[in-house]
Amino acid sequence: MQERGGGATEPRAPSFALAFVATLGSDPEEAARAAAALAAEASLGGAAARLEPLPFDPFTAYYEAEMGRGLLRSIVLFDAPFDAPSLPGLKRRAIAVERAVSAADGRRRVNLDPGYLTLRKVVLATTKDAAHRVAIADGIFAELALAFRDGGYRAWPWTYPDYASAPVTAFFDAARPRVPR
Repeated sequence: MQERGGGATEPRAPSFALAFVATLGSDPEEAARAAAALAAEASLGGAAARLEPLPFDPFTAYYEAEMGRGLLRSIVLFDAPFDAPSLPGLKRRAIAVERAVSAADGRRRVNLDPGYLTLRKVVLATTKDAAHRVAIADGIFAELALAFRDGGYRAWPWTYPDYASAPVTAFFDAARPRVPR
């Protein structure tokens, strides 16, 4: 068997990325305001593209106990170049915004899931560990949700069903030309 390379390689900067935030809530206007607050706090720029709210019920009932029924998923892609290694900080800011707009009883009214888009992939930040997630900071994990192959962003076996859906993959396919090269 022949080995590749010949010695140590030098670290390289990650590829260019654009940040996005996936919102979940029953009030699309409240979710949009929360996404805008996160963008302003994290200097993500303006909205470059937006996925219109989709019914979340067909995908899972996971959030119903906390957030009720009739939830809608939307995604806002931002236009400022994003430094991928800063994803844990963006997730922490998203958690803070969620808390700031929570109901009086502490239940979330909006769920904010940040991530980033590159020419090759869609990555999500999460606080939930799993076999397919990689720890990137204290309590923050990264999940490779979609990979660009065969001419479009494609799901993995572990990809959340809403991210694997045709409207979401089409959104990222259409947004791909916006990624800086």
